[in-house]
Amino acid sequence: MVSIAFIPNDKSEIPDTCRNRFDLSNEEEIDLRYKYFNCWVTFSAGDVTLLERSYVPLLDFMLALAWAIREVRTGGSSSITFTEHSGEIRISLSGDHLRLEGMGGAAAQCLIGEFVRSSLDFATDGIGYLLSKYPSLEFNPSVQRLRGEMDEWRQPG
Repeated sequence: MVSIAFIPNDKSEIPDTCRNRFDLSNEEEIDLRYKYFNCWVTFSAGDVTLLERSYVPLLDFMLALAWAIREVRTGGSSSITFTEHSGEIRISLSGDHLRLEGMGGAAAQCLIGEFVRSSLDFATDGIGYLLSKYPSLEFNPSVQRLRGEMDEWRQPG
């Protein structure tokens, strides 16, 4: 079983008193990826924790998952890297299984479908959370692109 979860951090978000002044519909992707919405992310496969309460930007991690799924499906391997630290989660495809190797050499295997479903659930929850607080994100090109990629994830690989 693959589990990817986040815990929001209100301190990294736009304060409620200022939220009305921010129209995020045209915010640059680089800012959305690295300036806003930091949270704690935990990522595990089976009994192996690949990322434990790592403090990362939520939208950046969702887009990194999108990149990884696309790369694995087209090239058989990918990785998730972090600007916050030098960590990396390497992903390689072998048949219908993925080998996931985290920082410190922790490794696990899962079905590619499990990884895609967990990534889809994570991104669905993440986007839902962000839109509940920042409705203008609905019209941001980066969020629309991510939603389009999520539609592709639903297609057999």
